[in-house]
Amino acid sequence: MKIELKLPKIRLPSRPKVYDFISELAMLAGFLMFGGGLYLIYPPAMLIICGICLFLFGFPKGRAK
Repeated sequence: MKIELKLPKIRLPSRPKVYDFISELAMLAGFLMFGGGLYLIYPPAMLIICGICLFLFGFPKGRAK
């Protein structure tokens, strides 16, 4: 008598999702290092420049003309 188990298949995330996550994580780390460097030079510049960058990144692409 042979018993076979029906185990569920394990699905790992696809490569593009992993690469997208790593790319976004690298962009976030770069942004934080850029802000930290600006803070060491002149703290108000960090707030102004990083705030403008965040505003531009969050602005919808179709509405900018």
